[in-house]
Amino acid sequence: MNRESKPLHMSGQVPVPAVAKPVEVRMKLLLVEVPEAARMLGVSTKTIRRMIAADEFPSVLLGGRRLLGVEDLAAWVAELKREYGAVKEK
Repeated sequence: MNRESKPLHMSGQVPVPAVAKPVEVRMKLLLVEVPEAARMLGVSTKTIRRMIAADEFPSVLLGGRRLLGVEDLAAWVAELKREYGAVKEK
């Protein structure tokens, strides 16, 4: 390229693509591992494992990891509220 010639993008011959702004995408988790489920519910991992063994929570074994559905956990909490009533904070 000699001194007088311009790069193609500056010569007007090649359109310069617009730069897209980064977009933050947040996805809701569908499945969580036992420790995360325990943290979400405020119970121990041992309690979660007992509840899985007692068929109180549906779970799946995927790649050697036990996973629980977030919607199943929320449904369980909703059932507790219906059964025992909502507890008011003091």
